[in-house]
Amino acid sequence: MAHALLVINSAAGRASGLKKPVDYLYAHLSSIGELDAEVFDSIEELGRAARQAAGAGFDIVIAAGGDGTINEVVNSTACSSVTVGIIPLGTANVIARELDIPIGDIPAACSIVVSGGSRRIDLGRASGRWFAAMAGFGFDAAVVHSVDRRTKRAIGVGAYAAAVAKELAKLKPACYSLDLDGSLIETEASVVLAANSACYAYGVKVAADAEIDDGLLDIVVFEKSKLNRVGFLCQSALVLMGVRAADFGVKTFRVKELEVRSSPNVLMQLDGDEWGSTPAKVEVVPRALTVKVPA
Repeated sequence: MAHALLVINSAAGRASGLKKPVDYLYAHLSSIGELDAEVFDSIEELGRAARQAAGAGFDIVIAAGGDGTINEVVNSTACSSVTVGIIPLGTANVIARELDIPIGDIPAACSIVVSGGSRRIDLGRASGRWFAAMAGFGFDAAVVHSVDRRTKRAIGVGAYAAAVAKELAKLKPACYSLDLDGSLIETEASVVLAANSACYAYGVKVAADAEIDDGLLDIVVFEKSKLNRVGFLCQSALVLMGVRAADFGVKTFRVKELEVRSSPNVLMQLDGDEWGSTPAKVEVVPRALTVKVPA
């Protein structure tokens, strides 16, 4: 029988809908074996508990929360023998979607943790921080930094819509120097995305061909448009519709390592949470994490 730790982020969007989250989740997970469970108000304390579990020889750490919670657990368990289980309780749940873990069906997600299969996936690393889904630079990172956390918890996706409108009004492309596995390109762009997964948000795929276990990062560059904001919106719409948009200034590359420099420096986001700015070095680490997935 497995020895598992369940960590629950009390601030996750769907967690507030559970009257007694520990009791509820414990009831659906108890057959896994020896199960410890705890609710955390602090994401840092949650990560510390996951790190201690990995060091103490636990078999599984189960992350109940959104992408930020999962990212924290990933950073606590990467390149260890621990398997990570996911109970998606967040707003976007990008990582869960990428791994085909059901959203909005907690018992089904718990069943995958208890009796599902295991899969080794790649992780990305940027400026010393691990990510499972993506690292973003420029406009999308500015949106992430702009989102009000209290509003996000209250209205979910609406908080992102407000932040998009705010940042779009002051959209200004930056001059980027991108080192792609040793090949240097310079360009003006609104967004540079290093994707480990195809899913970007709410099932939307920006890097449609990205695979989470192919040992590569898919780089998507939204180059400056002559139409500025309108052009950027057109680029975004085409990508979201699955159109190959190279002729419209959206360029893609596949690499193992990316170095990003920009003028001026721009913000960075990892798995939908704010994290630093350029310059940054981004790399893929193959098979760095074991996760529970549908059998």
